[in-house]
Amino acid sequence: MKVFISYAAQDEPEANKIKNRLQNYNKEISFTLPVMNAGDHILHSIGNAIEDSDAVLFILSKHTKKNEWASQEISIASYYHLERNLNIIPVVIDKDVEIPFFLKNMVYFDLSSAEEFDTEIEKLARVISNKDSVYAKDDLLLRKHIIEMESIALRIKELEHMESQNRKNRKILLATAVFTTFGAAIAGLGLVVLLANIEVSLVQLALFLVMSVLIFSMAILIHNAFANKLHHDFKIQTEELRKKLTEVGMKNV
Repeated sequence: MKVFISYAAQDEPEANKIKNRLQNYNKEISFTLPVMNAGDHILHSIGNAIEDSDAVLFILSKHTKKNEWASQEISIASYYHLERNLNIIPVVIDKDVEIPFFLKNMVYFDLSSAEEFDTEIEKLARVISNKDSVYAKDDLLLRKHIIEMESIALRIKELEHMESQNRKNRKILLATAVFTTFGAAIAGLGLVVLLANIEVSLVQLALFLVMSVLIFSMAILIHNAFANKLHHDFKIQTEELRKKLTEVGMKNV
């Protein structure tokens, strides 16, 4: 029986204690860990470990809110719960801890009391060994929020792709405008001089070039200000979406 344990870094001693006690009750219980090689994506490795597990324990404490991986691990576990009924078991180790939104409909084990610790650990070991269901069935609500999270993540990717393309297009447009305008100005000056048979001194030509450079510099400054405004708006949009994504995944933590 393979179990993945999700916990905050500060709760590692308590997580190890739970592991040892569970194995004392049942030697067949083992624990899956993310296998990470050079170049591997951390979230992908965590997903593989959860996929390879028969159950996932979420250790909930006062530190859970600061665990940046918690919402991702909950989302992955919820996906496999829907796909193949992966057993998800919340375990509370601190008193008065609020249960994350996705875990609220699940019956949890309370290990916050030293007097009840052994009794609860024994029950937990039996549940893991027998793969008993310990949560209320509310898959439709769970599926709704998973779809919502996927929709938000897709929107973020679309915005990032659009911003990347727009940035490239703005650079190309600016370069084209500068070279076209500068070339047209030089050609126009040459045509006027030729048709009007005007003698142009080097000083006048230099002044014309300086004025052209100043005009083009102003155009570049205006372009950069506009581009910075667009990029700022993009950052605000994506930050709001990422905040919403986190709220959906870890609501009420």
